[in-house]
Amino acid sequence: MKKVAGLRAKLTKTAIDKIAPPSAGKIIVWDADQAGFGVVVTAQGVKSWIINYRTRDGRQRRLVLGRCDRLTADQARTAARAKLAEVDLGGDPVTERKETRARLRMAALLDQYITDEMPRRKRASTVRLHTGQIERYIRPHLGGMAVAEVSREDIRALHRRITDNGGAITANRMVSLLSAILSYAIEIGCITDNPAFRFPRHSEQPRRRYLSLEEIARVMADINASPAQDSADVVRLLLFTGARVGEVLSMRWDNIDFERAVWSKPASATKQKRDHHAPLTDDALALLRARRRANAGEWVFPARYSPTGHLTSIRVFWNQVCKRAKIADCHIHDLRHTFASLAARQGVPLQVVGGLLGHSDHKTTSRYLHLYDDPLRAGAAAVAGIIKREK
Repeated sequence: MKKVAGLRAKLTKTAIDKIAPPSAGKIIVWDADQAGFGVVVTAQGVKSWIINYRTRDGRQRRLVLGRCDRLTADQARTAARAKLAEVDLGGDPVTERKETRARLRMAALLDQYITDEMPRRKRASTVRLHTGQIERYIRPHLGGMAVAEVSREDIRALHRRITDNGGAITANRMVSLLSAILSYAIEIGCITDNPAFRFPRHSEQPRRRYLSLEEIARVMADINASPAQDSADVVRLLLFTGARVGEVLSMRWDNIDFERAVWSKPASATKQKRDHHAPLTDDALALLRARRRANAGEWVFPARYSPTGHLTSIRVFWNQVCKRAKIADCHIHDLRHTFASLAARQGVPLQVVGGLLGHSDHKTTSRYLHLYDDPLRAGAAAVAGIIKREK
C-alpha cells in the first residue's frame, strides 16, 4: 500500500471530498486529531475509513471501518475510538473480524449481498431478477452451509440439478451469479478463493430470432386493435428504436429532446452504465408527442400502482400478442434483434448499428455480422458488373 508520509488533515466531509485519487496504488491521509485514524483512497476514487494499530505482541494491523460514502466523519471517528479502545484492552479487531467472517453462513452472505451489494452495482430490474434466482436456486441448496465450506463439487451438484429441472442456460446464469456472490465474499474477507471461478458451463448459442416483415405486419395489426395502447406504444417504440424494454419502460420526459429529436438515456438506465444519446425517428417523435399531450407527469409510461411510478413489464401483453398473431418463439428482447436485423439488411454499417443499440463493445454487435451477407453479395456483384463492362 502506497503511503504518503506526513499527509495529515482534519478529516471532515469537505476535506475528504478534496482528496484527489492517486494515479496508481493507494494513498492515506491521517486525521490530525485522532492518532491511528485515517482515510485510504484508491486510484479508482474509492475512499474508506481505516484505523492502524499494533497488537500487544507488536504486529501492525489495518482495519477498514467502512466507505466514506456510507459513514459520516463523526460516525467513523466514533467507531475508530471504540476499536482502538479494544486494542488498548488487548483486543485485535482484525483477527476477530476474520474469525467472525470465517463462520459466516451462506444465508447471511446472501442477505448481505441482496441488501448491500446489488443495489450499488446493478439496475433495479437486475436486482429483482438476481434476487429471484438466489431465492429459487442458491439459498435452498447452499443457504445452510458456511461460506468457507462451499466447494466446487457443491456448485457442480447445483449446476446439474438446475440443468435437469430449469435448463442449461438457467444453470449457467446461476453459476455466474454465484461466482459474483463469492467474489464479494472474498472482498469482505470471508474466503480467499472462489470455487465458482471459471467453472465449466454449458455451451450457448446466441439467439438469432428476428421477426420477418410479414410477422411484423401481423404484430402491428394486433397491437393497433388492442385496447391496451400503453403497452402497444411500448412495442412500437421498441421496434422504432431498438432499445431494451427496461429503457423504454423507465423513459422520462426530461430525457426527450423534441427539438433535436434525441433520447438521452442516463447511465443509470442503460446496461453498459454509460450515457447513450439515441436519435428518434419521425414515427417515434409522433408517438411521443401524442403521449405527451395526454400525460404531463414525470414518466412516459406511468403506472398508478407501481412502486416505481412507471410500467415495469409488458410480458403478459406481449405473450398475448404473439398468441393472437401466431408468432412462435419470440421474446420481447427479440424486437431489439429485429431492429438490428432490419438496419443491417438495409446496408447500415455494423458500427452504426452498434451505435444505435448503445453497444460499448464491438464484439456484442458482431452477432449481427451474418446479416450482411446479402448487402455484401450485392456489393460484390456490382463490382463484378463494372469489371465485365470494362472488358
